[in-house]
Amino acid sequence: MRYEKICIPNDTLKERYIQGAELVGKYGFPKLDPVHAYLEDLRPVAFTQAKSEKKPRECVAHFFVMDDAFERVWTNLAQHLDYLEYFAYVCSPDFSIYSDMPLSLQVYNVYRNRALAYCMSQNGISVIPTVGWSDESSYDFCFDGLPKNSTLAVSTNGCFTKSGITNYQMGFTEMCKRLEPREVLVIGKQIEVDCNVKITYMDSFGQQMTKRLKGGA
Repeated sequence: MRYEKICIPNDTLKERYIQGAELVGKYGFPKLDPVHAYLEDLRPVAFTQAKSEKKPRECVAHFFVMDDAFERVWTNLAQHLDYLEYFAYVCSPDFSIYSDMPLSLQVYNVYRNRALAYCMSQNGISVIPTVGWSDESSYDFCFDGLPKNSTLAVSTNGCFTKSGITNYQMGFTEMCKRLEPREVLVIGKQIEVDCNVKITYMDSFGQQMTKRLKGGA
């Protein structure tokens, strides 16, 4: 089904973000189109630095930062479209999901990620769909709405505990099984995975700051 209505007065729920979207999966997430990104020679820019970036056409903007840094995008996406549209690509927002969150909150954050991604794409932004999961219980919904045979984006931020590495590796394998990505952009430090897929690594915001403090590139 396609969503063509606004049910709540004054659009309190931001239903405008998904108007015209095909809703799929158990929870009715908006379906995203595949993108075949060309990442060579591009560099990453965190959302917190995106507005001041001087050469956005040379960059991939991403939201792999603390959630409170981009909550304002959910509140009023329109205020951010005028500079995000100039980036070569924008990885869709990544409101966090954790295994110890209530399931309802995990589902809500995945919905927000998809809704913003859909609306951005409808406004001319080249969106790389972001994939996120918590543990195996999230597989029931966390891949819904995402395209097959597309460039996808993930992050290894916060995944370097023993359980975090295991959940990342298992989720990555499940992502490849279900979505058959053409390429995966990983923002953050490398974690070995057993998947036959092209992976492009770019530094996280934290890695970039560490290099700058050390006088690196």
